[in-house]
Amino acid sequence: MASVPEKLKEKLTIAETRLSGSDQCQNCGTELQGPYCHYCGQPDKNFFRFFPALLREMMGDLLDLDSRLTRTLKPLLFQPGKLANDYMHGRRFRYTSPVRLYLFSSIVFFLLAGFITSFEIQRELAGNTDPVSQETTVEAQAKPEITDQPEIQETLDKEKLDPPTAAEDNAPWTITLDLDEDGNEVDAVTLPFVPQRLNDWINEELAKSESKGESIEADPTIITDKIFEMLPMTVFILLPVFALLLKFFYIFSNRYYTEHLIFALYNHSFVFVLATAMFALESGGSLLVSQGWITKSGMVATVLDWQSLLLLIWMPLYFWFALKRFYQQGWLLTSVKFVTLGISYTVLIASVTAFVAILSFLLL
Repeated sequence: MASVPEKLKEKLTIAETRLSGSDQCQNCGTELQGPYCHYCGQPDKNFFRFFPALLREMMGDLLDLDSRLTRTLKPLLFQPGKLANDYMHGRRFRYTSPVRLYLFSSIVFFLLAGFITSFEIQRELAGNTDPVSQETTVEAQAKPEITDQPEIQETLDKEKLDPPTAAEDNAPWTITLDLDEDGNEVDAVTLPFVPQRLNDWINEELAKSESKGESIEADPTIITDKIFEMLPMTVFILLPVFALLLKFFYIFSNRYYTEHLIFALYNHSFVFVLATAMFALESGGSLLVSQGWITKSGMVATVLDWQSLLLLIWMPLYFWFALKRFYQQGWLLTSVKFVTLGISYTVLIASVTAFVAILSFLLL
């Protein structure tokens, strides 16, 4: 049973008996034979302790920071397919679980990516004086209106043309839209495979597109924040789809769907960790250059660029080697499946990302 140091007893506001352990499980009352109850599994510990120690313990429970995370990172980054192989062969307790690893790496990536993207946009907006727009505005103010020049107006009157629509009426390509009496579009989009209520909602949101576009132009972080808000769940939903693709490509491997899912979890975790490192390198280099601490063509910036490039090259190579190691097929067949699977998943991700961007715009 744990005891409290003598120096701390005077400062404690909680009875020492509440800070110490117990001979019996506080959950089920079973006599304890070690730090864990052998009947229900509850540990013989409490949360009445100093906050830094409690915080470290909570993080340790979340990620197994003490030793598992350090044992997990090396094979995750440099030994493609090893973690999934070890997991399938029963060597699981030594590593951080694939679900925890995926959740933590994805959360860190999306938080960092969202923060850096918003920061970069705000920095560019703050430093952009837009001299071209100012020059264009001055020129526009200096030019006279067409209707202020009698000769041109007389010619337009003879041709019975209206200055604002003359160019549009003579354009070789035109788009005709259904308009109401106020000139607003009516049912610009009609999808036959969805309920009419959804079509009505889409058209209502599209009617607000002009004002939304102006808001985004003034502050692009409005749309980027919305996208990064939706992407984590979207990518998480894509995980079982990717595992399903693996099941299809390795249909004769006699593997359960769960095995493909474990492989997908570890590989997505690797991508998130590497992408986080790349984001950190890119944003760090950009920040150092903007502050004038290093030059864009200097040695430090060059080293950072090369590191980002190497990480980018390592990402597909890692997946290629992981397929070879986990599924144990020849290099030729693995290469064919690697290319086909890569193209299929890239198209899927691009399509889903585009859908998320459109949906984010509609939900603004």
